[in-house]
Amino acid sequence: MDKCVSLSSPAALAYAPLPRPQRIKIVLPDDPEPPLRPADISLTVPDVDPDITDIPLTDPDPATMALKQQLEKK
Repeated sequence: MDKCVSLSSPAALAYAPLPRPQRIKIVLPDDPEPPLRPADISLTVPDVDPDITDIPLTDPDPATMALKQQLEKK
């Protein structure tokens, strides 16, 4: 170019250096814990009586009471 132009002019845009892209630091989450083996599950779950059918509730919520009434009707 034989003319002096402002760097913000359209004629200079083709020759202006492009801004360098910003570097983004990516932080990956920690590796997930491996799944439990069936043998380990029995160690973490307490023994529960499988014959329990009625668990007393100290403060039942309306949804639980409605479900209980529906199950008793059947």
